[in-house]
Order: sequence, then C-alpha cells, then structure tokens
Amino acid sequence: MGDFGTTFSVDELPEADSLEALPAGWYDAAIAEAEVIPTYELDDDGRQTVTKAHIKIQFCIEGPSHEGRNTYTRINIKNPSEQCVKIGLGELRSMLTAIGMRAADDSSQLIGARLGIRLVVKNSPEYGPQNDVKGYRAIGGAMPSNFAAPKKTASAVPKFATAKPTKKAAPVAVTAQGEVDEDESYLSPQKEAAKPATVAPNQRATPPWFKKA
Repeated sequence: MGDFGTTFSVDELPEADSLEALPAGWYDAAIAEAEVIPTYELDDDGRQTVTKAHIKIQFCIEGPSHEGRNTYTRINIKNPSEQCVKIGLGELRSMLTAIGMRAADDSSQLIGARLGIRLVVKNSPEYGPQNDVKGYRAIGGAMPSNFAAPKKTASAVPKFATAKPTKKAAPVAVTAQGEVDEDESYLSPQKEAAKPATVAPNQRATPPWFKKA
C-alpha cells in the first residue's frame, strides 16, 4: 500500500489520450525521443555481450490531423540475422535522407528532426489494430536537395558497448584528447590480456558491438 499524498477526483483528472490506431496515411511528425536499446546475452565464459541492438524512436504527430498523438518504431542496427540488419539499415538511410542528415553517430542527433512518416494499420491478435511506420519523406513530400552534416556531440563510447563481466570490470583508458577508450578484451577470451586500443586524434571509436551489414 502507499499514500498518494493527495486526493484524485475523476471530475478534475484529464481524459486519457485515445489508444486507437491512427488512420493509415502520411503525417508530418517530429522525433521526440530516440534511444539505442541493446540486448545482452551471456557467453560461454559468463560474460555479457551485446547480441542485438535497435533504435527505439518516438514520433509526435504534427498534422495534418491528430496533432499531439505519439507513434513508435524500432530500427534494427545489430542482429544475428544479416537480412534483419540490412532491412533496418535501409530504413535508417531512408529516415536520415528524409530529415536531411547525411550521417549520424548518436541517437540524440535525431531528436527534434521533422519529417513525414507513412503509417499503416496492422491487426495484432493480442492488441488489436496497431500502427506501423512504413515510409519516410521530407516535410512537404519533396526530398531535400542538400544534406546537413550531423551535429557533433561529445565523443563517448555508448554505455552498452562495454560488456558487463560478472567478476571484474573491463579496463578503461583515456586518450590525450580526453576520449574514453574501452578495452575490447571481453569480446574474446584470447584478448583477455590485450592492452586497451587507442583512438587516433579526430577519429571516433566504432562501438565494439557494431558489425556493418
């Protein structure tokens, strides 16, 4: 049990947003949230390694109707299935093109971007009609003629890039530029005693879990 600290009255509480699926079609939207979600699994040595990762994106609808409603999508960027990654990276390319961004290295760079999204309605046996994002375009329908360079953020290794050993933490080194450089020894027992790799000046470290499709 727990005290609310106040009294809630149905006469004063706001009405809940409708949970019904939005009608299929094109909508203008802004990216409200974007976060990389990793999936960990234990290897034979009891160490946690990232086997899957996807970008979870929340869109806030701006028009032409249903302003303020939210819808979501997931874009796979790491998966044992090469076909799954190929589809996900193709979707990511379409989204970056629609928002006029040539490249991105952090999910935070997507937040605030505006674009058109095409929603379809699929019927889930468990949850009923649900929206799914099936296309991207620039606001107004035309693709941008110029791509904007991504805004650089403070260089840092994603928090999920380093496995979480059950007995000891992976060593960390700091380069002369102040960037964190994670040791990749957890990726293979043979690299257990390897020194942490260094990052060359002006070169961003590639997350150790990432494998280009």
